[in-house]
Amino acid sequence: MKDVINYIYENYNSMSDTLFTAGNLAIKFYVKFNYNVPNKGKRSYYSECTYMDKNGDVGMSIQRKILPHLSIENRMLFEGMSNKEYILINIGDMFYVNSRLSAMAQILLDPNTFKYNSNNKLELIKAHEEISVQLYGKRLEMIPIVINRENGQIQGVRVTLQEANNYTDITIDEFMGIYQIFKTIDVYGYAASMLAFMGRPEFGTNNYNRISNTYNNNNNSPFK
Repeated sequence: MKDVINYIYENYNSMSDTLFTAGNLAIKFYVKFNYNVPNKGKRSYYSECTYMDKNGDVGMSIQRKILPHLSIENRMLFEGMSNKEYILINIGDMFYVNSRLSAMAQILLDPNTFKYNSNNKLELIKAHEEISVQLYGKRLEMIPIVINRENGQIQGVRVTLQEANNYTDITIDEFMGIYQIFKTIDVYGYAASMLAFMGRPEFGTNNYNRISNTYNNNNNSPFK
């Protein structure tokens, strides 16, 4: 079983969970198994270090570099196209994204945003500018809309990713579900649980020996 785990960590880049779907929209959580070091190539998130302590004794430590991110993804269905578009959200972006989602939530919960007219038709009381999220060259826009369905009308949000024809209309309840995920998710804890699900590599994997100043990419476990 350990050989399988080592193979996955060496040959796969990441693992993802889909946390929420609404229409063509998906909220996904990713954790990376490796990352690139300039001029040194790919390194595993998991490594070990052999060193000599101040008493002259040889010691070993396990070191992990946890690299999670979230993604809001959508598929373009205009004229039969199915290209996926996404906006990537790192831990450092969470406050900014939450502030944008909060601004949208305030508009949706404002009793002056929607009303029923004299014909008992739901309509927007006033026009609103889009609430946008802009990260890493990507743009997400949200605006309140009235969703017309066969069984009636419902208050909602249009979520657009990058291109105007790549959008999904979701209900207020669905939007609030997304907002709740971003407000409450423990990013580090969730990433650690995904890595725990995968299992750990063999002891001795990716060991940097400070004593001899050598790096071993392979499994050099003393427990074999």
